[in-house]
Amino acid sequence: MAWFADHPGELGINWLGYRADSSMAVLAFAMILVFFLGMAVQRLLVFLARDLPFSKEKRARRRAEKGYGLLNQAMVALGSGDGKSARALSDKAVRLLPEQPLTHIMAAEAAKLSDDGDRVRQHYQALLDDDLAAFLGLRGLVLQERADGHSGKARELARRAVALRPKSHWALRTLVDFAVQAADWDEALETLDKASRAGVYDKAQSTQHRAALLYCQAVDANLANDQPHALELAQKAAGLRPGLPPAVALAARLHRQANQKKQAEKHLLAGWAAQPHPLLLKEWQAHFPTETAFARLQRIERLIASQPDHLESRLALATAAMGAERPDRAMAALEPVLESGDPRIALLRASLAVRAEDEDNGHLWREKAQHGVHRPCWRCANCGFTRDRWLPLCPSCAAFDRFGWHVVRGDGMALPSASASASAIRIWDGSSGAGRAVDRIGDQRDDKPDDGPKRVD
Repeated sequence: MAWFADHPGELGINWLGYRADSSMAVLAFAMILVFFLGMAVQRLLVFLARDLPFSKEKRARRRAEKGYGLLNQAMVALGSGDGKSARALSDKAVRLLPEQPLTHIMAAEAAKLSDDGDRVRQHYQALLDDDLAAFLGLRGLVLQERADGHSGKARELARRAVALRPKSHWALRTLVDFAVQAADWDEALETLDKASRAGVYDKAQSTQHRAALLYCQAVDANLANDQPHALELAQKAAGLRPGLPPAVALAARLHRQANQKKQAEKHLLAGWAAQPHPLLLKEWQAHFPTETAFARLQRIERLIASQPDHLESRLALATAAMGAERPDRAMAALEPVLESGDPRIALLRASLAVRAEDEDNGHLWREKAQHGVHRPCWRCANCGFTRDRWLPLCPSCAAFDRFGWHVVRGDGMALPSASASASAIRIWDGSSGAGRAVDRIGDQRDDKPDDGPKRVD
């Protein structure tokens, strides 16, 4: 300011016939004044457009604040299980925030508490128009259709989910499950390959599941009287997974029917080494149905040589020894497993007591057999459901390839748990064609238990 006062200068402006004379100090002051007036006008305009109650931006911001507040309240209501309040609050939030994916997800979850499937679908369907939330919408629709027993619709939606996110672990696993439910082994194998490349399954899991699907294909080919193709598939399954007794037994049986006994025995020996099972014993004995009892005992000893201390091995040896009139060998085989709680062991011990004319001891062991606390069966590693036949999908939780051969505690077959989905129950009670198609895998003659309490295959 002092410098401008010492150097005032002169300034003249001619414009439209008007002339103005001034100094540089006045011009500088005028420019500063105009600048601050411009800032004031700009702030005034912003206030009018944004901060006044009637402005569009102010209304949108207030709607968003109110919507997020309702969303938080709906989340609390959902967490406390208050479905009615959660639904009312989430519906209001949807009206205030129609383009926010979280509001539709919250509203869908609230509708689930009220068992309103149509509203669940409506909210998940609204997510399909959002590129970022479309996958969430597809997942919600798949789960809802699956819960309602609409496997066909759910399968198509799962395909869309895989197309949208080809490396999604959930989508690939779900599509494999649906393909197995529909007995579409080709699609199941194709999807399994994609899932393995995406890292959904490690190498061991991929090999295990591939063997299970190849076995299912072999069963279908055998039912269609295409024995050469069935043999090829069963061989692959048994080679990939010798610990799957139904596949090994089927491969051995088809080899036997083709007069290829050496190959059949090779599969059975490898299978027994991996997983002793009554199915393998049954097929082993079928190779020489007319052999003498002594010869059978020798062949049983050869079979169990890889797993001599396994309960199934001792049971097989004791049975063969009794047939060969060698009660001493039978008793020696049973002695270490007498307290196993397996009713089959107790029945054999009762037979030995009867042969020794010890009726009291025989009666005692027969009572133990009737009240056996353990039994061998196929048990789902996912939910604990048990049954006497291997199946690719669990009837209770619909998990794929989770059955393993175990000795479990308790009498009788376990029923599906209360948490089992309605679709899984409908699929497996034989009311759907897909369920019957898959269930036939377990209906093979070589995977059925013999009548009576002595064996569970």
